[in-house]
Amino acid sequence: MARVRDFMRRDALTVGKDARVHEVARLVEGGRRAVVVDGEGRPIGLLSEEDVEYARRRGLERAPVWMVMTEDPLTAREDEPLERALRRMEEAGLDIMPVVDGRGRLVGVLQPEAEAVPAAR
Repeated sequence: MARVRDFMRRDALTVGKDARVHEVARLVEGGRRAVVVDGEGRPIGLLSEEDVEYARRRGLERAPVWMVMTEDPLTAREDEPLERALRRMEEAGLDIMPVVDGRGRLVGVLQPEAEAVPAAR
């Protein structure tokens, strides 16, 4: 049975929760998303180009990313069956899912559109 760890990207784009929006804005251009992590390396949010645009419209370019990120991202465990994780992503309408280890720390991301990941059934 395929597991999430077999298809995840280990080189996840990450930013700390206190990074400033203007410092990381270029990282999420072109539809990329960054996983926002706390001091322990646990995912606490996702930052998208849309979040950066929201910050710009409201004059929050120098604010920390935690103020504009999408909070509490749906995550997958690295040992979770791939099919289950893909189904959860599809049901939630997500195109990226942070992957965590047994301690809840980020170890990668699952991005079916960017990887050779089998389609959810």
